[in-house]
Amino acid sequence: MNPKVLVGCPTFDGKAYCLEEYAKAVKNLDYDNYEIVLVDNSEKEEYREKLKKMGFNVWRLDEKGFSARERITACRNLLRKLAIDSYDYFLSLEQDVIPPKDIMKKLLSHNQKIVSAVYTMKMDDGKEMPLLWGFLDENEKKKFLEENPQLKSKIEEMGKKGLLCKRIESVEELPKNKLIKVAACGLGAVLIHKDVLKKIVFRTDERKSAYDDMFFSQDALSKGFEITADTGVICRHIQGEESLKNNS
Repeated sequence: MNPKVLVGCPTFDGKAYCLEEYAKAVKNLDYDNYEIVLVDNSEKEEYREKLKKMGFNVWRLDEKGFSARERITACRNLLRKLAIDSYDYFLSLEQDVIPPKDIMKKLLSHNQKIVSAVYTMKMDDGKEMPLLWGFLDENEKKKFLEENPQLKSKIEEMGKKGLLCKRIESVEELPKNKLIKVAACGLGAVLIHKDVLKKIVFRTDERKSAYDDMFFSQDALSKGFEITADTGVICRHIQGEESLKNNS
């Protein structure tokens, strides 16, 4: 088995600070059946041209008057359609997430429909938290219901669908080198089979603060897909130029 994988993400000129690191990583993955496509939604054409000069296959989303979340979602849906038409899997790999060389082989080895790598995000208080959410256990559900009695029917319905979740607060909480089930994951480094993409369109809702990653996880669970994460595949998340300097 040698599945064909589309690697890509939405991008814009605000991610130029980590372009060199990303290009080096994605062009040298230890796998021989993948292609890279980026979708640029910068205001101007210059960044697309820069990406093309570096050898990337670049599409451009030239949409005016839409929010950043709407543009990101539209870009991701262009990649979704391409993956359905021509690939077996889509490796959603954000430009500021730098993967290990063997990410493809490790994630593919599990034969899962949705499997995420692990990467962290620095919060406002400086704490590094993985972009993974776990399921609430029965005691946690009970406590949540006691604290929010007005939401009882909604919480019970969400519980039946497996949509009640909690943020995993540190990498140390995760078992080492294990494939685990999770309630949600970010779209920064996740391998998605085209069977999933056929049933789920990336979406957002301007009335809510969540991006398309949380809606994707909710939709996946609602449609009966499991979301997993390989805790042995750790990616570096470069959050801004200062982060790049500190990790170089």
